[in-house]
Amino acid sequence: MDAERASENTILYILLVTSLILVMIDTFEFIQIIKNWGNLNSMPYNVFETCFKWEFYAKTIFCIYSLMGALSAFILIKFLIFNANYFIEKFLPTYRVFNYIIFGPYLLGFSLLGLYNWNDVVFVCDKQNLKIKILSHSNLFSLIACFLLSLLITGLIMIVRAINIYFNSILNRPGGSPLIKKAFWKIIFRNREPVQFVRQAQRDHEERKENI
Repeated sequence: MDAERASENTILYILLVTSLILVMIDTFEFIQIIKNWGNLNSMPYNVFETCFKWEFYAKTIFCIYSLMGALSAFILIKFLIFNANYFIEKFLPTYRVFNYIIFGPYLLGFSLLGLYNWNDVVFVCDKQNLKIKILSHSNLFSLIACFLLSLLITGLIMIVRAINIYFNSILNRPGGSPLIKKAFWKIIFRNREPVQFVRQAQRDHEERKENI
C-alpha cells in the first residue's frame, strides 16, 4: 500500500514539475510575442495587413491558451498533492466553471474565427519572399486541435446541463423549467390508458406463469 502511494506521489510530482516547466516556457514565449507586437510599429502597414496580421493574432491566442492550460494543470496537480480535500470543497466548482468557459465556448469562438479566416491563419508569408505564402503546419494542427477540443467540451457540458434541466423539471426541483414539466406530464397523462393497458398485460402474463 505504501509502495503504491509512493509511486502515485512520484508521478504527481513529475507531472507538477512538467507543468511548471510548461508554464515557464509559455510565459517566456508570451513575453517574446509582446515584444514582437511592439516591433510591428516599424513595419509597413500593407505588409502587416497582408502578411503578419493573422499570423500574430493566431500565435498570440495559441500562446495564451497554452499558458492557461499549463497553469490550470499546475494548480490542479499542486492541490492534489498538498490539500486535495480543501480544493474539492472550496475551489472545485469555480475551477470547473472557469475551465469550461475558457476552454469551451470562448475557445470555440476563437476557433470558428480562425476557421472563417482559414487561408490567413494557416498560410503565412515566407520570410524570404513575402509574396509567397506557405503552409504553417503548427497553425494548422493548433487550429484543428483547439476546434475539436472546444467542440467536445462545449458539447458534453451542454448535454449534461440539458439532462440536469430535464430531470429537475420533471421532478420539480430547483433549476427546472416549468414548460418542460408541463409538457412532460401532459404527455404522460395523455398516454395514461395505453400505459395502464401495458402494465395490466404484464401482470396477466406474470399470473399465467405462476399458474403454470
